[in-house]
Amino acid sequence: MKQLIFIFLFVSINNANTRGVAITKGDSETWKTDSLSCLGRRKPIFLKILKAKASFIGMPESLIKYYLGNPNVVQKLTNSKRYYYFVERGPQCMYVNKSGYDTISVEELYISFNKKQRVTELRGMNP
Repeated sequence: MKQLIFIFLFVSINNANTRGVAITKGDSETWKTDSLSCLGRRKPIFLKILKAKASFIGMPESLIKYYLGNPNVVQKLTNSKRYYYFVERGPQCMYVNKSGYDTISVEELYISFNKKQRVTELRGMNP
């Protein structure tokens, strides 16, 4: 009986965390392999994400990292955190040192998290 309850809870939690996600596993892999957006593969996936941004609101930070990988820039604030993902080719494709990434001006996906590590805002940013 305990095993059935555990299985039910696991499936329920897993479905609640992944329902309505706008990107496929293939999109996720493509996004991650173009980690600096130097290959130009992120833009179509970015547009999909923006179209379905409501499905990302409330999503845990861990799932964002699962689908999109590590962000290019992290901005830590008092009660929140922001992730920035490059969407277009730019100077980041010429830099070797990641320390200058926060000053790069290219189109980006911006994701804001609250102190509970849930998505509160998702949008595109143009330079």
